[in-house]
Amino acid sequence: MSCFLISGIAYIGVYPYNYVIRLKVDKLEISINPLTDEIQSLEKPVNAKLSKQKWFYDENLKRDATSGYNSYSELWKRLEYLQKSDSIIFKWNNIWDTDLKNLIKEIGFNNVKDFDKFISDNSLKTDELKTIEKVDSIKTEIANIKSQIRIIENKGLDIKDQLNFALLFLLITGIIAFPIRYLIYSIKWSIRTLNQKE
Repeated sequence: MSCFLISGIAYIGVYPYNYVIRLKVDKLEISINPLTDEIQSLEKPVNAKLSKQKWFYDENLKRDATSGYNSYSELWKRLEYLQKSDSIIFKWNNIWDTDLKNLIKEIGFNNVKDFDKFISDNSLKTDELKTIEKVDSIKTEIANIKSQIRIIENKGLDIKDQLNFALLFLLITGIIAFPIRYLIYSIKWSIRTLNQKE
């Protein structure tokens, strides 16, 4: 009976253990909220430019004119380089063929100056690049916190684990109690025998 009582206490004792684990997880999840808010506030001005860069790439993609660039960032790095070295206007006037110029006009740019201004306006400045680095470091911090949450949650016990824990306790207490019972019987018998001899 004592063994069953102890295993029952072990079964019930898992609830406070799980509660403590849940508190730790909740505390970590709450710590993610301000970081997420900070990311959103930092990304807002940068996202507008990135969405324009993606839009331009997607428009080229619709027309099968990405020229081997696998992502919007690859294409934009090239355009940004050309714009910073004042090559857009030169290439427009001297190198680019009519098909490429028509493609750019078809996307929505009336002339080379509009296209050059679009690239200039939507290229990320030094402070915006630092903002992206900061956002990336905050995202890494959030990923680390989420990893900690998963580790802590794995320490918690579900109903099946709770039952197995209680059965294991029953088994261990049964194994320990069985020989102790005979030890107690032998001590009682010895005391009774000694009392009878006196």
